[in-house]
Amino acid sequence: MISFIDSGRQKKLVGPRKIDGLPGLLVGILLVWPSVSWSVVTVQIDQDSNLELGFRLQTQFISSSNINADAAGDHEEDFDLRRARIWLEGNVTKWFEFFIQIGNNIGPGTEKETEDVSLIDGFIKLHLFDFAQIIMGEHMAPAGREHLTTSDAMMAIDRPGITGYNLTWGLNGGAVFNTAAFEDGDLDLEGDANIRDIGATLFGSTSFNEFVHAKYYVGAYNGIQFRNEDEDKERVTARVQLNLFEPEPGYYNLSTYLGEKKTIAIGASIDHQQRIARDTVTDNNINYIWYSIDAFADIPVGPGSTTFEAGYSNLDLEDSTSLRDSASGPPKNAKETEGKGLYVQTGYYLENLNLQPWALFERWDSDASDDVGSWSAWRVGLSYFFKGHKANVKVGFEQFRADEKIGGTANKNIESFLIGFYLSY
Repeated sequence: MISFIDSGRQKKLVGPRKIDGLPGLLVGILLVWPSVSWSVVTVQIDQDSNLELGFRLQTQFISSSNINADAAGDHEEDFDLRRARIWLEGNVTKWFEFFIQIGNNIGPGTEKETEDVSLIDGFIKLHLFDFAQIIMGEHMAPAGREHLTTSDAMMAIDRPGITGYNLTWGLNGGAVFNTAAFEDGDLDLEGDANIRDIGATLFGSTSFNEFVHAKYYVGAYNGIQFRNEDEDKERVTARVQLNLFEPEPGYYNLSTYLGEKKTIAIGASIDHQQRIARDTVTDNNINYIWYSIDAFADIPVGPGSTTFEAGYSNLDLEDSTSLRDSASGPPKNAKETEGKGLYVQTGYYLENLNLQPWALFERWDSDASDDVGSWSAWRVGLSYFFKGHKANVKVGFEQFRADEKIGGTANKNIESFLIGFYLSY
């Protein structure tokens, strides 16, 4: 079956994608569903056909220092509904599967007061063999490992902020536990399906023996459609991953397996699209290329298990200093976004106590000569698991530090405290 799907940081929602009638339809299905299993709501139609209905809720309280604060050190406090989703999946035949997910969530660029329920995922999967599956529709493009980590199983509360320096998230870094865009270097480039993309992915997984396993992704998607161009270019993404000991055979991975898996993984990704914007000085089309390498390990140690993950990524926007993504948009210095970065996160799961302390560090170095757009951040926290990733609470502290003053203010630091409750079925 298709695993839980992740959405990450949601920016502005595209108008025609609003689907207000679908939530009511799914509620109606719940009222008449003939067979209930509380792992998911399930109905078996025949030997090859079934439907499953599930949900995800993530609520958070965040206290964060205001970058425009006075000497007294003002803070902003908010209760946020980070993610709220309903999903429906199933098999129509033994070869054809589908997945639909709707919902809303708070993220960088999202206006809370205008946020609507919208389509997040909608795709069909042709599953002929494990090593040859075709996914077509709106889904997550397979860039780095964090892009393919489901949002119900993130160890450090949310993805590293540097994950946003990718076309999937509009080319911007994330602060405040990746719920706010870092304004210095935020290009805010959006495609037809922000956070996801519309296209097709060839995906497969295989095991060479009991110890060595692999999976691959190759896909083409709409990406950014620059409105001044007569000929759009497709976005092309590819990824390979090698696992030792146990496999991670699904399309999506977890950020920590809580002692249920022993695995070591190494992955590499590349993401490319031509003509995403224009340089107003040279009048040249700007091409985008992003690549990454990553490593992951989840190993039983002592009374629990240790999780470790690290990744390096590089973003190239051809050194544009006057990038414009539309006929009317103001030009932006892409070198304040372009650059390279890394993240490292680790945690230790105490099985008998259902506790996991964790820590994360990340760094992004922009290509701007004055260091605008460069920053680092660290997080520490503790998670308690009532029922694994299905029901847990997480507490964390983050310090985000820019190399230069943020947005022309007097401050370089943003310090944030978060407590969140997470349910997923």
